[in-house]
Amino acid sequence: MSEQRHAVLAIHAFGADHELEHGELLKRRQILRRTQLAGLVILLLLLALGAGRTLLARDAQARALAADNATQAVVYVKTTRARAATPPPPR
Repeated sequence: MSEQRHAVLAIHAFGADHELEHGELLKRRQILRRTQLAGLVILLLLLALGAGRTLLARDAQARALAADNATQAVVYVKTTRARAATPPPPR
């Protein structure tokens, strides 16, 4: 690209004639490092939130399963009292 094209696009041209100043390079590196650090922090935060959500969901499902098993474990039985048979009527 030509120098004019770089100027139109607001791109700094790299070359023997146009070296960036040392301070500007340090500033760009610092911005890049901070951006990477912020991205890493956001990624770790999202992973921690996902892990916490998973643990809470599993705990809630385990409690629901235990409650359901407790209700289904109840056995209902019908009973009756034994009585002596009545004699048949005479014919």
